[in-house]
Amino acid sequence: MKTTKIYLSVLMFLAALSLVSCTKDKLVGDWEKMVWKADSPVQATNGIYNVSANGATLVFSCSNYSSPWFADAIENGKHINTEFKNFQGEIFEATIQGNKLSVTFKANTDTSVRETSISVTAGDIFYTFRFKQFAN
Repeated sequence: MKTTKIYLSVLMFLAALSLVSCTKDKLVGDWEKMVWKADSPVQATNGIYNVSANGATLVFSCSNYSSPWFADAIENGKHINTEFKNFQGEIFEATIQGNKLSVTFKANTDTSVRETSISVTAGDIFYTFRFKQFAN
């Protein structure tokens, strides 16, 4: 009887171990980095995209994730409440359709530079776009 309980316990342990070791779910750190490319030429300095004082629409495509969504946005140091696929700040609006991110900046009529960042996610992977809009 005691041998049967030990045998049953070992069998249950091995069954549980086999389920854990065969998972196909990605673990933290296993996600492939998001790869984004600007659909039209845009100048960047030190990883920050430059935006004309006149405003502009910038479009980016993600080549390795098909449907990212917004995680966070900061406009001139203030957090903006983002929606899943589109939102509007005071100085720009952004949308995601499929693997394409479109960001439209309004004209900057101020004498100060505007700084914006937009973070997107596709699960446990994130990517942050940083923008600097020149002063008028």
